[in-house]
Amino acid sequence: MMDKRLFKRLVESMTQMEAIVRSERSFPLDCESNQ
Repeated sequence: MMDKRLFKRLVESMTQMEAIVRSERSFPLDCESNQ
């Protein structure tokens, strides 16, 4: 059985990474990485 606190932290980190990926996709600040 998984720890609920650990599961909550995992979900929070996953949603954080998803938000970061979305912001990078909609706002490409790195011009060099797109070349």
